[in-house]
Amino acid sequence: MSIIWMIDLTFAPLIGYGFTYNATEFLKEPCPWLDEASQPSWAIEYEHEKLYSAWLVGSNILAGLSSVLLYRLSAEMEESARIGLDLPLTLYFGQVVLWWFHYPLVHYLCSLPMGWIDITMAGVASAIATFYYAEYSLIACGMMIPYVALMWYHIVWDTFMLWRTYKDSRRGRK
Repeated sequence: MSIIWMIDLTFAPLIGYGFTYNATEFLKEPCPWLDEASQPSWAIEYEHEKLYSAWLVGSNILAGLSSVLLYRLSAEMEESARIGLDLPLTLYFGQVVLWWFHYPLVHYLCSLPMGWIDITMAGVASAIATFYYAEYSLIACGMMIPYVALMWYHIVWDTFMLWRTYKDSRRGRK
């Protein structure tokens, strides 16, 4: 594997998310329910933006590096042993694509339920991929932990915001 491929695979999660984030920011219409919603006190992307940015960038780079590590490991294996690595790498790349669509779903389409479904599928896929990474490389598994934590942070945030939105809408009807 050339150094260019290694760099591409390492930064792919971050570049894709950065592209969808910036495209959404450019094209989006205001989402009144999201702009007016009070964020939970533990939502770090609003209270501690620099800490969240470091977590986002660092965890995405580590996840990309872990996929490169497994990909290089698979290149050194025999054909029959390599088949086992297909599942974790496929899950990883599938959930990366789901991760790219989370921000546009919530902020462009203004659909928190769709965003919740998307990020939950991405979080579950990243957790399963990390579990399978451990069979081949504990280092790659450890590098995925901050990324999985980021996914599950977003699942909890989306769940909380869905609950709050539903609770507020029920209160408004009574």
